[in-house]
Formats: sequence, structure tokens, C-alpha cells
Amino acid sequence: MLGDKTYAGRGYTSRAVGQLLTLGFTTLGLETVSAWAVEDNAASIQVLVRNGFLAIGRQRQCHVIDGRPRDRLLFDLLASEHGSARR
Repeated sequence: MLGDKTYAGRGYTSRAVGQLLTLGFTTLGLETVSAWAVEDNAASIQVLVRNGFLAIGRQRQCHVIDGRPRDRLLFDLLASEHGSARR
């Protein structure tokens, strides 16, 4: 469903990421999860932010998309910051 645009904007990806984070933090005992998105990928950035990820940095011009250099935005989330830690 991730690549099928008919399902875009319905929150499926955000909920799936949230469930995977809960599994990782509660069952697998992860302490932190890192993620990245290309700077103009608003949908991916929104999924990360909705799930509590914080921006921690930027790798400049590490991707070339449509002939233009783009930055990679770096994010992370600590176990103590995830919703499952407060339940």
C-alpha cells in the first residue's frame, strides 16, 4: 500500500511505523531508532514527526534527484520519548 497513491493521506504508514516502533522498543528492547528522509519528501518527514522523531541533523547534497542535489534530513527517537514508554 505504501506505493499505491490511492491509499495516500489515510495514515496507514504513520500507524504502521508507530506499531513497529512499539515492537522495537517494548519487545526488542531498542533504546533509540534513527531515520532519514530526503529534504523535499514532505510525506516521509510528516510520518517521522507524527511518530515523535526529532530532527538531529542534515547531510548536505548527498542525493541527486532530477539533476539537482538534495540534502538528507536525519532524525532519531529515544525509547523514553515514544508513546509506548508512557503506557
